[in-house]
Amino acid sequence: MINIEKIGIDVANQGHITNCYLVYDENKEAILIDPAYNSNAIISKIVNLGLTLKYIVITHAHGDHIGALEELVNYAKAKVIINKNDYNMLIGKEENYCDMLFVKQPNLNVDFIIPVEDGYSFNVGSLEFETINTKGHSSR
Repeated sequence: MINIEKIGIDVANQGHITNCYLVYDENKEAILIDPAYNSNAIISKIVNLGLTLKYIVITHAHGDHIGALEELVNYAKAKVIINKNDYNMLIGKEENYCDMLFVKQPNLNVDFIIPVEDGYSFNVGSLEFETINTKGHSSR
């Protein structure tokens, strides 16, 4: 059984809403997609639902999709899955608009990051996921 919780996050309290998602199975094993900002709101939702966060999936590395990433990795020790072409944006070696969006650039231990290619598969509990590269919003 798949469960999906949408969390609308106001990025840097600027009126820019980005949705992040918790996807979890019947045993409460979860992934988080795009931890936009406000780690406290996201962690509260994880705790209230009784979830164990296994992975954090980043659809693309713009600042409004990674604002709470560092705090969530530190909290859950979850691995970060991102398309290999956005890796340099994620670690701040290429422009990711963090400054423009008033979001702190995540400072991540690269051992937690899994750069993937199209078609990468992984399981979380009873759920199976596969990455699909959908170019367009970022340059990758």
